[in-house]
Amino acid sequence: MKWARIVIGIGVAIGTGFGQTQVKPLAFEAASLKPSKDSSWHDSTDVGLVTQRGATLRDLISLAFGVKEEQVSGGPKWIDNDRYDLNAKSAGPADDPELERMLESFLAERFQLQVHRELKPVQGFALLVVKGGIRAKPAESSEQPRSQSHNGSLTATAIKMDRFADWLARRLSVPVVDATRLPTPYDFGMVWDYTQDRQLASSSLADAVPTAVDPKGQTLFMALQEQLGLRLEPRKVPVDTIVVDRAEKPAFN
Repeated sequence: MKWARIVIGIGVAIGTGFGQTQVKPLAFEAASLKPSKDSSWHDSTDVGLVTQRGATLRDLISLAFGVKEEQVSGGPKWIDNDRYDLNAKSAGPADDPELERMLESFLAERFQLQVHRELKPVQGFALLVVKGGIRAKPAESSEQPRSQSHNGSLTATAIKMDRFADWLARRLSVPVVDATRLPTPYDFGMVWDYTQDRQLASSSLADAVPTAVDPKGQTLFMALQEQLGLRLEPRKVPVDTIVVDRAEKPAFN
């Protein structure tokens, strides 16, 4: 598999009939960065506010680019060792996507951070339809996507399979890609014994996907097959990775 490489720049060029202008990147109105005495990361964001305690540069990069820490690679060793406290605010109300872009700009300025994206193949799961076909009802065209899950139960309305694959990835802490080729949104529900989800996911990547029904109830893997007509197949899947090309230790304020 070839890796896709996309260089990430902070400025965005907009073409016009008279040439090009450079759009100024979003930035915090005020930001304070200090060395931290905390030994673990405490993450908090609110409307227009970013508060971090004990964050490493890897943590901050994962927050800025919307990926997990293990999806950040490269860079000097200290990006995992040095910890920081960050307090930052925007000039006005800002939601998560805007705050992430502001944090990107802050890291580029304060840490001289330069990164690029790569799609790397890692061990994960592909979501597939079983031979008998999917056991879910196509959603009404007027329905809005929504879902609710709690302790081994899931109710989904107007959910497409790519979004369901993302939910499974978060549930199992393992990459999951949609390979069903089903563009239609579906309504469905599922119940299962959730107590062994991540343990079963880890063992399934090394061995065969479990097929036995747990005495306490169906595992997530079995519930997918028996209740929804779907299955998870272990395979190499492409995962978006942030590669650090350059990072310098920051000045504090």
